[in-house]
Amino acid sequence: MTPAPSPRRIFLPVQWLISPREDLIWILGSVLVAYGMFFAVFSRVLSVATVTLLWVFVFHGPHFWATLSRTYADREQFRKRRRLLTQSLWWYAVGPAMVGLGLLVQSVTSTAANPGGKSDIIRLFFFLAAVWAFHHVAKQHFGFLALYRAKHREFHKADFLFHKYYLLVSLWMPALILLTNHVVWVQDIPGVLGYYTSYGADGLATIQSTQKVFRVGCTWIFWLAQAAFAGAMILRLIRGKGLNLPILLLLASCVPLSWIVIMHSLESDIPNAQFVLVPILTTYHNIQYHGLVWHYNRQKYRCATYDTETKQRLGWAVPLNHNLLVYAAFGVLYTALTIGFEHYGLALVKDRQGIGLVLSAFFWGFAFHHYYLDSKIWKASEDAELRQLLGFPGPKKLAPTRTPIGEPAAIASEVN
Repeated sequence: MTPAPSPRRIFLPVQWLISPREDLIWILGSVLVAYGMFFAVFSRVLSVATVTLLWVFVFHGPHFWATLSRTYADREQFRKRRRLLTQSLWWYAVGPAMVGLGLLVQSVTSTAANPGGKSDIIRLFFFLAAVWAFHHVAKQHFGFLALYRAKHREFHKADFLFHKYYLLVSLWMPALILLTNHVVWVQDIPGVLGYYTSYGADGLATIQSTQKVFRVGCTWIFWLAQAAFAGAMILRLIRGKGLNLPILLLLASCVPLSWIVIMHSLESDIPNAQFVLVPILTTYHNIQYHGLVWHYNRQKYRCATYDTETKQRLGWAVPLNHNLLVYAAFGVLYTALTIGFEHYGLALVKDRQGIGLVLSAFFWGFAFHHYYLDSKIWKASEDAELRQLLGFPGPKKLAPTRTPIGEPAAIASEVN
């Protein structure tokens, strides 16, 4: 008797990063908080300024603290990574140095050489800061995608690269449309105001033509990427491979959110709508990160609470991560004492022509420091303890005759 063919599977057996509940709350379902902010702003219930304050003190600043809670506060980690953790502090000096140079150039050149009252050196700093900030968010989404691939033992290099570039293209295309088509963003791109000042109406016509090229081109690229992804998923089903449900949920969370928020902010007449993508998109990023760090901290530090020897070895990280309330309280306190100062309405900070610009650049140092550290401390391929705490197997040794397709920890080497 011929056995019946096995039914084609639609989904792979689901493997969660933490647990079904934790993943749906922190990593996937937290997108609903971002959508809540979106509806609050665009229904005019809350202003962009109010949402920004909420984001900074509840989500963003505390997520910087999350990184510190497992590095500087951990005596063992600090000893192990002393060079990284001390040298990375130089990121706080980058902004003031670059903006200070811009102010110096501004003081010795003519007003015509600094259109809009800022030298292009200053514009370049804040432009690159914004680009790095957005790419950091995009990179983290890809990091979670890579972790879900590793959890499901998906190590095919071609699929890995397809997922990577699909996600980065999908997130960056709407961002490029906003950067090149909203007047507030465009005028802060280095060289644009100077070009307009030099060439007048002809320069403006060229700028507007370039804007149209970016808007049409990026829109086409975005939707072609969606079509390519849909086609790849259909082909995967035809081949009987099954779909990775957590990855689909992750992509369904972050890709539409970016497109919807950015396109609405581009066309809206709400005051400061062009900046609303920052708190909304980053809130989702922040909550994801809190979920992962709290899982790591809970696994590592909670078990040490009643072990005197381990408490002594790990230091302040143990009491600071005693429970979620303590962790959150210190996150808010850290924010109030650091980047919160940008939002207290202090006259010195509000000055955008002199010392206030330098201070603003200094506050960017907290973000730069975080971005840089996160690119180093989540290398699972180099950290056996990290693999163990996150529930990943060690790197798989491949037979010489097999095609190199990447190792689980190497593929999921960066969360941020």
